Amino acid sequence: MEPRNMKFEYVLPSSWWAETADSYCLLIEIPGFKEEVRIRADDHGHVIMSGERQANESTILHFKQAYKVPEDCNIQETNAILEDNTYYVKIAKKLNNLSSRRPSCSREQHV
Repeated sequence: MEPRNMKFEYVLPSSWWAETADSYCLLIEIPGFKEEVRIRADDHGHVIMSGERQANESTILHFKQAYKVPEDCNIQETNAILEDNTYYVKIAKKLNNLSSRRPSCSREQHV
C-alpha cells in the first residue's frame, strides 16, 4: 500500500510508578512494541518514550509520551528493560535522599 493511503493510529500506553529506597521505577505497558521504542531522558526532568510500528498493511500505530520524574531523581542515572510487554524505566534517587540501598528493577540497560 502506498504511504499516502496508510492510516496512523495514536496509542496511549498504560503507565504507573513504583518506588524503592534507592530509585523510582516507571512501568509502561505497550503491547506489540519492542525494538520500535525509543526512550530518552531530557534536561528538564522528563523521560520521553516514543515508538511507531506497522500494525497491518494499511495501519501504522504510534505514540509519544513524556513523563515528569520526581524532583529527588538523578535523571542521569536512568536505565530501562523490556519484560513481557512492559518497559521498566529505573531512575536513581539523588544520593543525599537515600537512607538505605535496596535492589529494584533488575537486568537494566542504560538509556
